[in-house]
Amino acid sequence: KMQSLLDANYRDLEQAKAKGKKIAWVTGQAPTDILVAADILPAYPENHAALCGAKRVSTQLCQIAEAHDYLPELCSYAKNSLGSCLLGNQDFPVAPLPAPDILLAVSMCNTHVKWWEALSRYYHVPLLLLETPFVHDSLSSEDVSCALRYAENQLKEMTVFLEEFCGRPYNYDKLQEAVTNSSKAASLYGEFLNMARHIPSPITAFDAFLHLGPMMNLRGFPEAASYYELLLAEVRQRVERSFSAVGEELYRLYWDNIPVWYRVGWLGRKFA
Repeated sequence: KMQSLLDANYRDLEQAKAKGKKIAWVTGQAPTDILVAADILPAYPENHAALCGAKRVSTQLCQIAEAHDYLPELCSYAKNSLGSCLLGNQDFPVAPLPAPDILLAVSMCNTHVKWWEALSRYYHVPLLLLETPFVHDSLSSEDVSCALRYAENQLKEMTVFLEEFCGRPYNYDKLQEAVTNSSKAASLYGEFLNMARHIPSPITAFDAFLHLGPMMNLRGFPEAASYYELLLAEVRQRVERSFSAVGEELYRLYWDNIPVWYRVGWLGRKFA
């Protein structure tokens, strides 16, 4: 089911230009709903980099980026993406993403900012950057409200820009629909993750990595929530049957941060 959804998403991206639709390359944390409402299709270079890692072709793309003076110490997600851009449409096991018409990034990661600036220069397309203040527990309620207003004003400015960029009024009704779709999908994915609290656990960290795909690629669209409804129903059945994802569960290991994509299969078997 998930593979068919993601395949359909990539087909939509490949056919977008022929249908007169614009494409935006976005960071993983970007508010893609604002683009979906403007009828702009989001594409995710980070997901593409993860796919290249899983297919074990990312080393070559990273080497291409390094040959163009990007430092070896740079994040491999960024190097993979930039290497793919520099390689272009040459024959390669993983096809590049269709070229963007616009870019959207969030300042949560310093690398994202410079990475997306490089993409903007390479493709000669506008970059929208949402600067998000760091909200921590020691901030006063007034400071938090100020940070929220700051982010809100940036989003409003983006809708004004998108009206001019797309040449039509911004569709706020469609924005509400996209936000609702994203919120529902996120809630369902969170419920799916919480199923790991059961003993034995019906899922592993590797299931969480794998099933993140619709939450990323289809955020803002109804298909993501529909997918997680089916997934959650299946996992609940596992809980009812006391099904263990790893056979006899003896220990639990907490996985923090990014998957090692090129070794996900081996790691899944190792920890089982």
